[in-house]
Amino acid sequence: MPPTSGTTIGRRPGRHALALLALTAATGCLPFPTTPSFGGLTGITVNADGRLTLVMAWCGRPPDGVVVSRRSGEGLVDQARLTAPPLPGSMAYLDLEKLSPGWSVTGGDLEFRRERKYTAAGHDVLLSTAEFTARLQYYC
Repeated sequence: MPPTSGTTIGRRPGRHALALLALTAATGCLPFPTTPSFGGLTGITVNADGRLTLVMAWCGRPPDGVVVSRRSGEGLVDQARLTAPPLPGSMAYLDLEKLSPGWSVTGGDLEFRRERKYTAAGHDVLLSTAEFTARLQYYC
């Protein structure tokens, strides 16, 4: 079910790719054997039934999983680490209060409190050196 409101969205900045490129240029070698992918959005919203829902959109291959974090003081604390099944398409919704088949909690828990604010970030997928090189034109 599509989200209706309250989305918190985050993404990985392109500066990480530039830093990796600078490291590659300085060392004269390509990362072995793969490099993380940068791209996509991950957020949390409340669906029509009032339940927390993870929303992910990606470019290329889907993420391997996601980390849901909560605000604590001035920083973020991991609430749950989830591993994703193979995801088709370029977008996914996940009810965080009732996991879909194939998803698993690999750390933390899904005990959410209404008074807390949550955010999420997708795990990077790995790219071959050829895929990384092909994507460089979009980050420089």
